[in-house]
Amino acid sequence: DPSPTAGTPPKKEAEVVLTGVYLLDLWRLDVARGLFDADFYVWFSWKGERFNPSGVEFMNAERIWQFREQERVVMGDKMYVTFRVSGTFKGYFQLQSYPFDTQSLEIQVEDQVLEMEDLVFVPDGKMYDGTPRDLDLSARERQLNLPGWRVVEVKQALDTHTYHTDWGAPIPTGKESRYSRYAFVVKVKRLVYPYLLKFLMPLALI
Repeated sequence: DPSPTAGTPPKKEAEVVLTGVYLLDLWRLDVARGLFDADFYVWFSWKGERFNPSGVEFMNAERIWQFREQERVVMGDKMYVTFRVSGTFKGYFQLQSYPFDTQSLEIQVEDQVLEMEDLVFVPDGKMYDGTPRDLDLSARERQLNLPGWRVVEVKQALDTHTYHTDWGAPIPTGKESRYSRYAFVVKVKRLVYPYLLKFLMPLALI
């Protein structure tokens, strides 16, 4: 007897997309409003035909005013694309330790269409020659200066984001939607000296 799956094409494995960010600038960090501005390059390297890099979404962006393809390289069945991105991003800042606080500024990337069974982002953790990527040296401008703050750590993270909805689909899907999410994280620590100078010096003059 024929197999019940005879004639059914085998399911393709998820496309693995190496993802990285090079941070050019950070500015206008507004802790009270939970916003910051960033300018950076983001790149994607993968094999396959399903992933469309122009269709990625920056999940915590309030506004993107630049998303421009910079370079596209085809090497056999491998693709490499780089974009220049500028925008305003949302942060979820904790102020319990103010003014001695450390905050995480994140840039979150997710595909708009492909779920985890079709696409998985993987942080690009190696240089071209295979050596480990030192993010503090190779993922940001050395002269990067965010007034009132000091960069203490740069890291990449990977998460699975689950949407507990059927999106109002007319046909029951019978499952939740799970998407691969890449995050580029910059930890910054508030400089206490300017704070003391601004708020305590006037008291000393009374």
